[in-house]
Amino acid sequence: MVINTLAVEAVFADLVTEQPQAVRLQRQCIQAALARHGGNRAGAARELDIDASNLHKLARRLALKDWLLKT
Repeated sequence: MVINTLAVEAVFADLVTEQPQAVRLQRQCIQAALARHGGNRAGAARELDIDASNLHKLARRLALKDWLLKT
């Protein structure tokens, strides 16, 4: 099996340095889910199909400061 090293390097680069568009989309999804659930983190996590603790870690990584202040 031949592996295209340029493709592998491109995928690795995307994983190492997240694209600004992806970060913006993740923030928007989390903020929208929280808005739909009245700020209820457990409800937002269920909607996003992730564990509430993972939602907290993701919010911290994405620097959603307003959300983190409510903890």
